[in-house]
Amino acid sequence: MRSGRTTGFLMASILAGIIQVVIVSVFYAGGNVRGQTEVGRADVPEYGQQSSKKIRFFHDPKPQPDVPREARHAGTVPLERNQPKENKFNITFRAAQDHKNYGALRNVIHGPITAIRIRYFDSEAFDRARAESFLKTVIESERGDTYTHIFWAEPLGVPVIEGYLYSEDFYPALPGYLLVWPGRAVYRDPHGKWWFTSMPLMGGKK
Repeated sequence: MRSGRTTGFLMASILAGIIQVVIVSVFYAGGNVRGQTEVGRADVPEYGQQSSKKIRFFHDPKPQPDVPREARHAGTVPLERNQPKENKFNITFRAAQDHKNYGALRNVIHGPITAIRIRYFDSEAFDRARAESFLKTVIESERGDTYTHIFWAEPLGVPVIEGYLYSEDFYPALPGYLLVWPGRAVYRDPHGKWWFTSMPLMGGKK
């Protein structure tokens, strides 16, 4: 009987030791994870913490100069057969697909236009009333040449007017987008197609 009790006591002691080892191991493992987490977070700034570097803010409502970047290759395709074999200047030659002259800008504007949202106008060239009058003339004029690609060589500066054209034929979330320079205009219709216009128009303060 004593032998059986001794064996049982030994087994219980061994089992208790195993359980203790497991508990201690888990405790220290958890402590290491927490320690690593705290160390890892030491180099990460807390949410809302400001950088020591001073930030400069600029408030400039003007659109970017020249034709929008996403419109510069509109209506053209690259001429692969005419690309030089060694082109160290990374120049790509492109050709227009559609050479048709669509006439005045009004011919490609989906209308009738019911509202115009002017986002910017050059205050040195226009006051508000003249900007509205000039833009109305631009979209209603029967004069001008319009193509699906850029057909002038000179770069353009900052547009004198930037605006959105709203038509009852399209959902208000799909307005046309218009940029105007003296004698030039770039229009993106509600379908996303770009149009480029040259027109003998000039406006501004008198």
